Order: sequence, then structure tokens, then C-alpha cells
Amino acid sequence: MKTYHVYTLINPLNDKIYYVGVTTQPKRRRRMHVCGYDTSSANQTNQEILANGCEPIFEIIDRVNAIDKFYGLQLEGYYRQLYWSSDVDLVNERQTGPRWMKHATPSQDYLLAGIEAVKRFARSPIEKYEEFSHRRAIEELDLGARYG
Repeated sequence: MKTYHVYTLINPLNDKIYYVGVTTQPKRRRRMHVCGYDTSSANQTNQEILANGCEPIFEIIDRVNAIDKFYGLQLEGYYRQLYWSSDVDLVNERQTGPRWMKHATPSQDYLLAGIEAVKRFARSPIEKYEEFSHRRAIEELDLGARYG
């Protein structure tokens, strides 16, 4: 199981978010953005920030522990859509493959629910079983208190 970190890049010249990304190695990914070894759509903005003597601000906004990269990518996609629906001008490409929602402009409530769903379904079968067992034990205690 890996931890997928969803992060934003913020332009320190105007304090605006301009990029959303996902990585399993946040220190390495930050270094790539800050040192100019970036091949993402944020590279041009990163170079402009560096030319002005500043560094992009790398901020982790969420994370998910998952057994599959799919869940990290989905979480990143939901955050991209969330920012786009809030009129944040991201340099991310809007249509980068089947992992993102391409055509709909969903509501923020829908997107936030989607973020929680990704986190819930990304857990391992053992974690799901432990949660189920815990809920079952609470239900049995509650029934015992009512009818016992």
C-alpha cells in the first residue's frame, strides 16, 4: 500500500494556486518543481517564478493510502475539478485521459462527496473488514443495551 499525496503549487508573486498534482514522493516532486527539472504543465509558470527570485510554494492538501495508483489519480482529478468549478485558473490540462471527468461540470458538493468516496474505497480489504467488525460490535452493544 502506498500513500498518494495530492498537492498544489502556489505562485508566491500573487498567492494564487496554479497547479494540482499527485505523487508518492512529495520531497522529490517538490524538488523537481523548484529546481526546474519539471516536465509538467506547471513548468513555464515555475520558470517565471524562479526568474523572479522566488520558489513555487508546494502544499500538500490531501492524501490517500491505497493499494492502486488509480485512487491517487482519482483524488487528484476531483481536486482539479473542485478548483476549476471555483474558477481557479489552473495550468493543468483539462482533459488528460479517462481518469478525469471530462464533460461534466459537477457541483462542489458532488466533488467533495467524490473525494470522500475515493478515500473510503481506496482502503485495503483488511481495513474495510476491521471497520465492518467495529461497526458490528457497536451495533451488538447497542442492541444489548436496548433489549438486554
